[in-house]
Amino acid sequence: METPHTESYPGTWTEPAAPRWTPEEQRRLVEWLSLPDNISAELLGGRIVHKAMARGDHGAAQGVIFGQYLKQHGRGGPGTRWWLTLEVDVYLSGEGMRPDVAGWRVDKHPAPPLMVNVQDHLGVIVTPPDWVCEVLSTSTASRDKGVKRKAYQRAGVEWYWLMDLLAEELRVYRCTQRSYELIETAYDGDVVRLPPFEEADFAVGPVLEYKRARLAALGGEGGSRPMTTG
Repeated sequence: METPHTESYPGTWTEPAAPRWTPEEQRRLVEWLSLPDNISAELLGGRIVHKAMARGDHGAAQGVIFGQYLKQHGRGGPGTRWWLTLEVDVYLSGEGMRPDVAGWRVDKHPAPPLMVNVQDHLGVIVTPPDWVCEVLSTSTASRDKGVKRKAYQRAGVEWYWLMDLLAEELRVYRCTQRSYELIETAYDGDVVRLPPFEEADFAVGPVLEYKRARLAALGGEGGSRPMTTG
């Protein structure tokens, strides 16, 4: 088996070396990473778990969350800077995950996180993000609150956000030695500065706008909220 290697970035920064995969671990990773791009899946508990086709509500929420912090992306500019991504493959604490939105602080990671070789052209990021946000849906909520949350905590992901489209609230958690501690909850109409992005305002309302417009078009206003899917 070839020894996994890292790519280097011009300058003095090099990503940490990949772990030495066991044969079984490498086999599972190759199986997961070889899936076609149009198949959304994660490697959880040693098996591939397929994700349901995302509803527009979910994708729109991801994009709006990402967009509200886009001005802080990259090395140029004032304040704390971030490398921000959407749905990148990461392998942390033995779990292969694709967080909805993730970020690495530039002051801790001068170069963007680079993929390490698993086999041939297949790679995965093994550097834990400093921040992850998952958008909850009926098909993924149990994993986002369960196995993935535990894996992020074990890996040391400091900040974990859960955007609940059904409850219309955003919960902000901070990593402790034993678990994640709820630090703050933001609701529709709130425009707040949430850790770890205390230098920028975050508006909850726009994250919910697509869902509400879809329900209004279906005549869903005023009744009970249907469960979100995807």
